Amino acid sequence: MTAQRPLPDLKYRNPYQASLDGNTVEMPVEQAGLSENSVRYQASLGFINGTIASMTLAHPRPVAAPKEKHVSVQCITHGR
Repeated sequence: MTAQRPLPDLKYRNPYQASLDGNTVEMPVEQAGLSENSVRYQASLGFINGTIASMTLAHPRPVAAPKEKHVSVQCITHGR
């Protein structure tokens, strides 16, 4: 016996104006939805960037100590 999965919720909008070819996609409605999603996405990115910026200000990175310069010394032997 196999378990049946619940069907996903179908999303369908009743068109405001019927199309002669049966197409139910309404460009102005879709463009408005796209614009709303874009604004929400940009707001989310701004919130995340602000949160990260405040976290980095609250916990600054330690300043690294200056590196020591290593001087190479060559030994010269004088055929003695």
